[in-house]
Amino acid sequence: MIHKSVVFLRLLSLALFATMSVSIMSLQIQSVEARPITMIVSPRSAAVGETVTVSGANATEGGEVSLYLSGSLFLATTTANSTGGYSVSLAVPSVPHNTYSIRAVDLTTGDNASAPFAVEPRITLSPEEGSFDNRVIVKGDGFMFYSNITIWLDLIDVTPLLTPRTDFRGMFEAGIRVPLIPNGTYTITVIDLLGNTGEAQFDVVPKITLEPFAAARSAIVFVDGYGFAPAMEVRIRFGTIDVTPFPGVITSMQGSFFAPFFVPDVPNGAYTINASDLEGNVATAQFLVPSPVLTATPDSISEPSIVTVKGMGFQPDNPVVLSLDGVPMTNLVDLMLASENLMPNDSGFFEYSFVVPLTEPGIYSISASQSVGLYPTELTKLAYVSLTITENNPIDVQVNVGSMHFRGEIAEFYARTALGGKLVNASIDKALLYYANGSTYQDLSGSVEPIASGLFRIPFAIPNTTPFGTYVLLVEANYGADFSEVAGVSSSSFVLSPTLTAQNAQLVSIDNSIGTIVIPDLGTIKANLRAINATLINIEGNIATIRSDIGTLKTSSDTINARLTAIEGDEAVIQSDIGSLKTNMAAVHAKVTSVDGNVATISSDLGTITSQIGTSPQTNTAAMILSLIAAIGAVLTVLIVRKKTPNTTNPTMPTQPPPPTDPTASKQEPLSETQEEKSATPQTESPPQKEPQPTESHPQAESPPVESPPPAQSEPITAIVIPPETLLITEPQQTTSRPEEPSQQ
Repeated sequence: MIHKSVVFLRLLSLALFATMSVSIMSLQIQSVEARPITMIVSPRSAAVGETVTVSGANATEGGEVSLYLSGSLFLATTTANSTGGYSVSLAVPSVPHNTYSIRAVDLTTGDNASAPFAVEPRITLSPEEGSFDNRVIVKGDGFMFYSNITIWLDLIDVTPLLTPRTDFRGMFEAGIRVPLIPNGTYTITVIDLLGNTGEAQFDVVPKITLEPFAAARSAIVFVDGYGFAPAMEVRIRFGTIDVTPFPGVITSMQGSFFAPFFVPDVPNGAYTINASDLEGNVATAQFLVPSPVLTATPDSISEPSIVTVKGMGFQPDNPVVLSLDGVPMTNLVDLMLASENLMPNDSGFFEYSFVVPLTEPGIYSISASQSVGLYPTELTKLAYVSLTITENNPIDVQVNVGSMHFRGEIAEFYARTALGGKLVNASIDKALLYYANGSTYQDLSGSVEPIASGLFRIPFAIPNTTPFGTYVLLVEANYGADFSEVAGVSSSSFVLSPTLTAQNAQLVSIDNSIGTIVIPDLGTIKANLRAINATLINIEGNIATIRSDIGTLKTSSDTINARLTAIEGDEAVIQSDIGSLKTNMAAVHAKVTSVDGNVATISSDLGTITSQIGTSPQTNTAAMILSLIAAIGAVLTVLIVRKKTPNTTNPTMPTQPPPPTDPTASKQEPLSETQEEKSATPQTESPPQKEPQPTESHPQAESPPVESPPPAQSEPITAIVIPPETLLITEPQQTTSRPEEPSQQ
């Protein structure tokens, strides 16, 4: 029994402990809940658009806090700091005038706090200054929704005839006109049906208007002035010329005045009309002599474009109507709403842009018109400007540079320009030669040569130091004529090769050291033979081989004007337009065709020359041997001829004894072989010979003519027949049929 009591007491103690623990925890929770989130709004009221600050404490550390207007419309959000504090700056939203609550909610715990905030009305002015009859736009926020609005300028009611009214957000917009009041700062006040008000400051400034705003010299001009000081003297100047009427001009109590003047004798142009009072209030306006001016930018187009028209010297605050060849270009909405872009300012200036649609090329006229005069009933065209619409098709440019070129070559590039399928003489603006890495290697723009309609040549002498590789020629051209203003660009590339040896190149002509070279499958190139160091190295027949810096060339001997000029031993000396050469005589097929005395005629593939025989100290052993052979051949020829001659005597002529021996003839030279043959041949009878006269210069008297066979005549042989195969020049042996004359002792 005692044991059960102890157990019961223990259970009761545990229950009491648990109850106390729960109570303590509840007290702790209640202690936490006793520190709610707080919020302060500063300032407590503000106009729409102004900035207010919302701050508070006791939010969850690092937790998110959101702000709401009227409990539900989200305004902003922020994060609480380490102590649970937060702060947010926000702009007053555009809502009707009222007192609203701003609520802050701790999104972690759901705890929230709120504070009242009043939205006040606000108005803005555009512009914030102006003068008599200027239009001012008044905009308001924070007024009572769906409420009529009254607008005051100080004590003057300037509410439009069509009463402005706010929308469901308490917003409105209205236009007012500045009344006739003196210069100064005024307050514009807006009031709704509940008496909520908004205010803004407005400055009245001086202004003058001119009628007309442009005229010729001596024309009368009327000046109206507004916004000046009341009852104050005003001076008027045309440029630097004082045109104030005598004795002067005094403003009214509303700060206005009216004065005429005549346009002085000044050159045509734009002038400034200046009016000023004694308090320093100044107003200006532009005046044109003799008429308004209109400009268009751009003034030439080739596709649908936006054109901006600017006018100067037009009547202020009077809408301008623009037309393109009679077709209105002014937007109808802009015209109905009197857009400020169509309304010249106080200086008579305006600027308006419109789209010109695509149309036929030609010159069109943009005109500007206004309703002018005291009682305008129709538009008057006041100024014009031209607009040129040109062709839109691009010019076709083609460039041809060939596929391969070489150092030292005089390359010729070509460009062609066409428009609409027809060649046209375009202007080549640029001809730039680029290297493979994109850098400009040479500007060839100044080398462009027109050679026909739409065809151009661009020569380029390639220097010997030009790097090998790929080059690109870029050509830019433009063409403008008959409403065509077009441009085009094209390019073409070629390879600068180190050699053309493997190309089977042929030199076909030379003109003043410029050689024309034909390369199979590549075409024709020109090169300066001196620049490429062209040298003649071999001739075979009439084919010459030339070595150069760009490779080996072949050509005919006629192309380089190769000619045989001399024989030196067994070598032929050849001269040409690109140098001289010594080669084997067989290479040019040189051979002797005839011999006359000691002069031999030699023919070859490179022409015919004559040369002395045997007199040259350079004659070699082979030439001497051949000369001996030629002499022996001559003797054999004579013997053969002699043998064939019949040995007969003349029957009518008695045989004469031999003439007495002349003692003076003992010193005669021995007979030649030919003479010996004649002595051995039986002679026919002949009349007695006369003794030689000692007084004559020739001791041997001439013999009377004796008939003898032709081969036996005693005249010397002057020509020797040599076989054409003989290639070297030799000196033939000389023969004689007469003994030497006796010496005079």
